[in-house]
Amino acid sequence: MTDSMESRTVGQLAAHIVNQLGRNTEPFVARQLRTLLQRESIIPTERTGEGEVRTALFDDEAMARASVILVLNSRYVPHEELRAAYRCLDNVAHEDKGPAGKSTINRFARVLERVREGEDWYFNFYTSPFAEPSGVLSRKPLPVPALMPGYVTTIVPLSEHVAPLFAGNEAN
Repeated sequence: MTDSMESRTVGQLAAHIVNQLGRNTEPFVARQLRTLLQRESIIPTERTGEGEVRTALFDDEAMARASVILVLNSRYVPHEELRAAYRCLDNVAHEDKGPAGKSTINRFARVLERVREGEDWYFNFYTSPFAEPSGVLSRKPLPVPALMPGYVTTIVPLSEHVAPLFAGNEAN
């Protein structure tokens, strides 16, 4: 069994993120993850145990989602918008769905497969005081044109912030 098949606790996930991405320290990342969990900005794959001490477990997809949300959190995106971003991780730009009649990429898990194969993908997250936050995964950065005042685009390159998490997992 490879590491990619195992679920990780918050502490294990923090250690993995620090080891693979070099982000901060394990205690700092673990605190961020616990805060994101408490505020429902990230969702674990499952929880074990009972009561208030249940353990959150993250598989590869949940780990990758958490990594994207950690990037947005580091850019001071408020928790209400982080929850919206988490939901938007399943949106894929229309032009990236492939030709008609073929299998289409329509979920974050399918995009992760492509990222693991070496393709460049981006999460484009849009905020504005005039509209609900939105976001889309695409093969290229899709910033909002500068002609739209008040709109902010945050672009997270998955090849930089997610792909390294899977390095070394293909063996075995």
